[in-house]
Amino acid sequence: MNLDTIEGSKSISRNAEALLSVKVNNISSKALGLQCRQQRLLKLNFKADTNNDQTRSADLTFYSRDGVPFSGNQGLTKSIDDLPPYGQGGLSGSIAFKDPAQPLYSKVTLFAELELGRLDCPTDHQLTEVVHRRVFEVQLAEGYQYDPDADFLLVTNADTSLPEWNQWKTLANRLGLTFATWNSSLNNGISLFHELQSRETEEHPAVETDTAPLPATGVHADTGVTLVDHFKDKTIVFLNNDDTCVKTLPPCDFFRSASSGVRSYIVGPKPVREDLFYPEKDLAENLNGRARKTLVRSYIHTTNGSKDRLIKAAEKQAKKLRREWPDKRFTVVYNYENLPLPRKTLPIVGKYGPKRYQMGTLISVLSPTKNMFTNLSRRPCESDRSDYTLDPGNVFGLLKSLSLQKKIQLVQNNSTADREALKKAILSDLVDEHKAFRQVKWAGSIGKSELKKRLTCLQQVVDASYPETRSKELIQEILIEFRAFAARMLRDKWYHPRHRQLAKVTHKIIDSFKQKGDIDPTHWLENYQAKKQSFAGIHRRDLWRRYQDSDVFPVHQNGLNDPNPVIDFNELQNPYDTVSRVAENSHFFRDQGERLRALEALENGNSYDNNP
Repeated sequence: MNLDTIEGSKSISRNAEALLSVKVNNISSKALGLQCRQQRLLKLNFKADTNNDQTRSADLTFYSRDGVPFSGNQGLTKSIDDLPPYGQGGLSGSIAFKDPAQPLYSKVTLFAELELGRLDCPTDHQLTEVVHRRVFEVQLAEGYQYDPDADFLLVTNADTSLPEWNQWKTLANRLGLTFATWNSSLNNGISLFHELQSRETEEHPAVETDTAPLPATGVHADTGVTLVDHFKDKTIVFLNNDDTCVKTLPPCDFFRSASSGVRSYIVGPKPVREDLFYPEKDLAENLNGRARKTLVRSYIHTTNGSKDRLIKAAEKQAKKLRREWPDKRFTVVYNYENLPLPRKTLPIVGKYGPKRYQMGTLISVLSPTKNMFTNLSRRPCESDRSDYTLDPGNVFGLLKSLSLQKKIQLVQNNSTADREALKKAILSDLVDEHKAFRQVKWAGSIGKSELKKRLTCLQQVVDASYPETRSKELIQEILIEFRAFAARMLRDKWYHPRHRQLAKVTHKIIDSFKQKGDIDPTHWLENYQAKKQSFAGIHRRDLWRRYQDSDVFPVHQNGLNDPNPVIDFNELQNPYDTVSRVAENSHFFRDQGERLRALEALENGNSYDNNP
């Protein structure tokens, strides 16, 4: 006899039900049960672990398959009277958290036990022994609620602990931020373009997930909006420690969301699927204004290597775009067309020499920059799952992932306690912009006025107003340090003329800030000279790294470190080719019939989505 793994809901919201199901397998050639020839008691139990502090303090209620409630101390019990040889039986039911004061993200531990009557008294209910036990945890989570004032969305899962959750709240308060929560285990995954839904019944009123009220259908309501609509120009933080988080995202979700202005911060070094960062296949086919198509022809001298020549042409195109637009990012998609040649003998010579035949096409797709994606590479151990949240690396990573406009607002409001981390995050954005223009040889000439317009990050910092004294002092420190950085980046003996032009425009923009407000030029010059002197002994390569964090960088998988990646068209996918399993509020049931259908689906090994 043995028990299968417990199937059920790992996360539920308050007053919802977590469905549970376990099966027992008779692997012997003899039947078991009180009604068999060899009478022997056989029982299945669901019990709460009373030795666990969180479980003991939780007010749990068990429900049988028919919906009959039992207290947490009683649990669920089922006697199996006749289990045939090599047969299978099972126990199913549900639990719910009833205490309204139960902390969110607390977990309860449950046992599924298989009991058999002792050999010396096989039919005595008081004398049994547990022959097999399975353990299962259920987390109390919160359903998604739209908050228009939220600065970021925290994507949690069943592996998120109560201390970890409390540390994220502490971090947000310390930085002057607010956040909403999406639990991927509760909602069966996450899809950034999934239309948000809500359920409305007499016992469970609909939760408004948009500023407009939901249609009162009494059964089901579609808001018609997505998470991308709610968090445009904001950040979504993924706790990448669970298979229901990043792994459940449909293909192209990161690419599409970043193109819509949504930034992503991925916490944890688990590999991220490559297709999330690729453009959708339809975009490369239809050319909807964000892509351009180039027909590639070549002289045919041999039947071999045509695809290699097309790849080289794609790499050349990517390099050319990098030179023309150093501050932008393109994905070059090549589509090799293995067309039959008009004749077998080579080389193919026409009337005026060798002919050129089409090899394929190149499609240059305007793509989100790598700064739209941030990754905390260090994996938190079991012992520091909560401590890593307040680690300086994670603090910098969260601030780095915020838009520059939001960082400037934090400076203006003077609401962030960690001023040094905020200063480093803003300087990191300015350094990234400076690096993009400095590390490539531009194609053609860029005038000073045009270059000034394209230094958008620096312009945002300078053009904003800072009414508070402390905020003005912080922004002065940032601009003085960045001006000294730009001066140090120039080589002492020789440098490219355009690098000198970049430095001059940068200095001119920063110096224009001194014309605003009551800034003491003498104090400014003293601080600048001191900072410039401190940078003199630092190697330029080390100075670049000074404004980054060893554990925080753009996602290193999927070619994001390549400024303009080259991708085969056949590797692209369409996001709607994968059926989304996201199901909000799937743990609320209108009636017992719907609940039984959900239990039957769970018993048969299928996930149940009760959103019609």
